[in-house]
Amino acid sequence: MSLNRRQKLLNCPFVTQFRGKTKLTSVEFMHIWRQYDQDHNGYIESQELQQFLKDLIKEGINKEVNDNDKEFKRYKNDLLEFCDSNNDGRIEMEELALVLPVEENFLRQFRRSSELSASDFMKVWHHYDADNSGYLEEDEMKGLVRDVLRRGKDSVSLTDVENYTRGALEVFDLNNDGKLDLKETQMMLPVEDNFFLQFGTKTKLSRKEFQSVFNHYDKDNNGYIEDYELEGLLKDLVQVDGKDMTVRVIERLKKDLLSLCDRNKDGRLQMDELASFFCYDRSKSLPGRK
Repeated sequence: MSLNRRQKLLNCPFVTQFRGKTKLTSVEFMHIWRQYDQDHNGYIESQELQQFLKDLIKEGINKEVNDNDKEFKRYKNDLLEFCDSNNDGRIEMEELALVLPVEENFLRQFRRSSELSASDFMKVWHHYDADNSGYLEEDEMKGLVRDVLRRGKDSVSLTDVENYTRGALEVFDLNNDGKLDLKETQMMLPVEDNFFLQFGTKTKLSRKEFQSVFNHYDKDNNGYIEDYELEGLLKDLVQVDGKDMTVRVIERLKKDLLSLCDRNKDGRLQMDELASFFCYDRSKSLPGRK
């Protein structure tokens, strides 16, 4: 591969599909990295590199190849010329990101503000909690950390990711279970102040107060509070009530609130539907808030 060709291709990955996907999330990328860096030394090299190349070729041309095949050797040379910037014959984490079709940093879409809104935070949470377990575990944590570190620069080292992940767990993993729940993750990220704090312990809002709540959480101004907007609202409501802020609690409250207020059963709440909850004493309205 000529240098000119390499320069032309640097704006796109070496392969456009891997494991049937044209875009890998950061969590999926970290899982792939861990699978091939089997000795955890921070490089894909030797037999690890051979196996990675075989898997790439098999997916690309749908056939097995031998290490000694001319086609295999040519492919290996092309790949290393493309991504091995320091010419050491092995692949570092950020070099692997040049090879695979990894999504653009998911967090870059939130750069318009230094703080995440409640709905944006829930969107971030669901993106990195890839297995929907209600926790950010090892690969999910590293995927998030990698994107956090890359907000200010194009690439980071595996050592940076591992050190920051370890430090984040030491600071934010309050129950020392080696993973982060929703509350712990919110402590780690720059999330805006809870909008409901201004209303103190009120269980009933005036019409004007309710209007401000609706406008705040209707982020796309489409006249409905739905999906991540609704989850963000409930997250803040649970938090200000001093309840256990977990994904499962929010899911249950979302189901209860829609059952109570969603009169036309479209899975979202318009202003008059949500007003029936906020403009009356809601302290006993939802089973999950008793």
